[in-house]
Amino acid sequence: MVPMRWQFMARREARRVAGDLRTAYKWCAIKRLERFMKLSTRNHLAGTVQQVRKGEAMATVKVELRGGDVITAAITADAVDDLGLEPGSSVTVLVKSTEVMLQKD
Repeated sequence: MVPMRWQFMARREARRVAGDLRTAYKWCAIKRLERFMKLSTRNHLAGTVQQVRKGEAMATVKVELRGGDVITAAITADAVDDLGLEPGSSVTVLVKSTEVMLQKD
């Protein structure tokens, strides 16, 4: 168990770094998860959500990467709501694939 004073110090630091309370709480949650959650995904691509199209069950999310390329992710509509995705949201695209196919032009 983490002592309460450490939790308070972490929240205060998060608030200083993030600037607002809502972002600070998200930052704290991410930092907590990073201690426990390890991903085998090697491809982490930072980007910004450009477009979200939700259907009944699935959604497509277009993300513009830092280099200007656009990648489209197919995720559940619930995941869009849970993550609070909307145009302008900063995200990290995680790519994990067991197969990569190429076609010669």
